[in-house]
Amino acid sequence: KWAVEWEGGGRKERGLYDAVFVCNGHYTSPIIPPIPGLEGFKGNGARVIHAHNYRVPEDFKDANVVVVGAGPSGVDISLEISKRAKKVYIAQKGLKE
Repeated sequence: KWAVEWEGGGRKERGLYDAVFVCNGHYTSPIIPPIPGLEGFKGNGARVIHAHNYRVPEDFKDANVVVVGAGPSGVDISLEISKRAKKVYIAQKGLKE
């Protein structure tokens, strides 16, 4: 068991738990890397979003989608979007030798 005490919102509490997750919010601020030409990316409904702002695959119905990054979020989103999109491409940077 874990005995946990915390404060927030003007109150102090305590609890006893079987498991505890420590979530520090490391990935809560989206970072879109500087990709040459990205600012000129335009087209029929073209847009750039970060995985942090992704919600539902229906937003990509019949679209051609490029997911940049093959980490857990990129792969999960690609699989979900593939059920609605016309085509889904996954791009990732090359491996260092």
